[in-house]
Amino acid sequence: MGTNRGMPILKALRNALIIILIFAAVGPLVGLPIFGLGIAVAALSPPMFVFFLLYGVLFAHLTGIIPAVIAGLLVASYAAWRGIVPAWYAALAGLIGTAGIHDITGLLRENGPELSRAIAVLLPATCIGASLACTRLTRRWQTSCASDTYTNAEPTQREQ
Repeated sequence: MGTNRGMPILKALRNALIIILIFAAVGPLVGLPIFGLGIAVAALSPPMFVFFLLYGVLFAHLTGIIPAVIAGLLVASYAAWRGIVPAWYAALAGLIGTAGIHDITGLLRENGPELSRAIAVLLPATCIGASLACTRLTRRWQTSCASDTYTNAEPTQREQ
């Protein structure tokens, strides 16, 4: 028949773009309380958590957009080929996304070795937590990507 074979591919690309945009928009905001709580515990300063929540909203995307987009790209590509993204892959995508901001630990080293070690642990934990949350938020589009990718086959003789 006269089916448009390009439409499922366009829909899959649209869904992948939606996944990446959700990661970019929501990921840094999800990571903010994780990082703020970790810093407050490491510094033994509960007011630090409130400080991060109040002022971190202004700066969360400055530091979090790169790892969020990296993790979003990985999750979207997995979803396009395999469907629903498992938690282990989402965590791995967050860990790989951490590479996008690894130099921040060097920039904050002047705050003391204890805080630098805490940040070296908090950055991957923050990215993993945000990636897991965003992967769950994008589950609807993961299913759509997989079904669009795999149903783009020609009908067999029996189906016609």
